[in-house]
This record gives sequence, structure tokens and C-alpha cells, in this order.
Amino acid sequence: MSTQTAANLNERFAILDHILFEETETGLVRILVNTPKAQAVLYTEGAHLAEWTAAGQKPGLFISPRSQFIENTAIRGGVPVIFPWFGAYTLGEKKEGLTYPMHGFARTSIWTVESTHFSPDDDVRILLSLSPNEVSKKFGWDRFRCELTFHIGDTLKMSLEVTNTGNQSFVFEDGFHTYFAVGDARHTTVEGLQGTTILDKMLDFKRREQHDKLLVFDKAVDQVHIHTAAPLTIHDNAWHRDIHVDKEGSGATVCWNPWSTLTPNFKDLAPDSWEHFVCVEAINGMEDKVTLQPGASHTIACTIRYKPQA
Repeated sequence: MSTQTAANLNERFAILDHILFEETETGLVRILVNTPKAQAVLYTEGAHLAEWTAAGQKPGLFISPRSQFIENTAIRGGVPVIFPWFGAYTLGEKKEGLTYPMHGFARTSIWTVESTHFSPDDDVRILLSLSPNEVSKKFGWDRFRCELTFHIGDTLKMSLEVTNTGNQSFVFEDGFHTYFAVGDARHTTVEGLQGTTILDKMLDFKRREQHDKLLVFDKAVDQVHIHTAAPLTIHDNAWHRDIHVDKEGSGATVCWNPWSTLTPNFKDLAPDSWEHFVCVEAINGMEDKVTLQPGASHTIACTIRYKPQA
């Protein structure tokens, strides 16, 4: 019997009144977090944080009403984990007969729960790990270990450590594909990217500069801001709050919203879903890939705080 059943996980890692494991009707295992500071829902498949709401706040993360929550299918919304490639696979020659999933295999792999902790200041820490499995080995990934730590409270911190357990260096991409819940994407802006270089997917990855102080969402946006580690502020003007995003170990930032024009391309988004989120992603990818030597580790982290607008 798998040690990752909800019953066995509850025996080892549940914390009375604060951390509970349960199995969904579709067979997924999820972790329910409830503290005086926040509520959250985290799935072991993909180590996917689907919900996080700080006490007294509107939801911090958007989750699509059409997400299927079934095995081997990425959840639309929350915080998908990117590893070991970003977007379509570009790290090398593809193996014949294999379909390479967007953003890698980590977001549909079952992660192992390593530990849980409830601190005296009402924060929860959950550690999950991912090692080579049957799927990763098909793509040639058999010498790595990932450890993903969530610190959940009125502030959310996520950190992903990747270790090269082999005897040869490898190149990888990783990150957090965060769907921030907002009152209205049309009244949402991102500050902190002025002066950065953009690879614009909407223009076949044409390079251009972010001249304006604020990035606005007034059409479909899909762009990578390369070589930037600056902290960001998402101005959620419809809900009168600012979202502060600090990055560590991240070389690039992605901004995405499909708008009404591209939403029909995504069967797991409702027609109006685009109005309710913006993706602002801390990543290492494209021109900011990571090369990891044997025995070495690299950590990417993202810290999120909400504050009311003045």
C-alpha cells in the first residue's frame, strides 16, 4: 500500500485543527490548512497550491471553475510548479515517440510529503519532495531531487530547491506559474518592470523594452521579462489592494493573461475567467536557464504579501 494515502499521511503529518489530509472523489490527495492567519489547499499531485486566503482578505489565488482535478492533468490556477523546462521543451533534442508536456513533468507528478510544522506564530510549513520517477526517466531526468517548501500564513513564501544528484552537469528551467486573483484584470497593473527587456510571445518572441512604469492588461499579454530580479507590486485596483512579490534566485518574470481573445483556446477556463486573474511568474527560463554542476543545488523563492491601498 502506498504511504501517500490520506489515511497514512494523517497518521504521520496531520496537526489537530490546522493540517488535514483528505482524498477527493477523483482520487487526488489534498492538504487542508486552517490557521488564525490563513486557509489553504495544497495537492500532492504537482505540489500544487490551489488556494491561499489570508484571514480577512479576498482570495489570494485564482482557481478556474473548470479545473478538472483529475490524475495526470494539470490544475488551471493556483500555483503550478514549473520544472524542468518552461513552456514548450527547448532544452535539447526530443526523444521520438514522447509528448513533452508544457512546463515539464513536475506539475503532474506525485510529490512526497516530508514534513509539516505549525509554529507558535500561527504559520504552517509544509515540505514536499520529488525524485526521479517513471515519467521523468522517460525524458532522461534520472539524477535530480527537488524540495519544495511552503510557508503559509498572512504572508506566503514558496521555495524550490533543485539538486543535481548525478555526476554530470545539467541545464534546467523552473519557477512558480502563479495565478493571482484580482477584482478585474482590466484594472490591474504591475509595477517594477520598467526598463526591462521583453521577449514577447504575442509577437513571436520579438525583443522590445518595457518603457512605461506600469504594465497594463488591456489585451492578451504573454511576455517574458528577462534578466530581472526586482521586487514587483501588482496593483489590484478593483479590490483596492496591492500585492507585493519578492523573488530570490529567479532570473526572469513572466506576465500572462489570455484576455477574451485567447481564452476560448483553453477548455479549462470559463469565458470570463480572464477577468479574474493575472499571472505574474517568478521563473528561470529561456535566456535565464540554470546550469547545475554535480552535487550542487539552486533555490528559487517567491514571497507574497497583500496590503490595502492607501
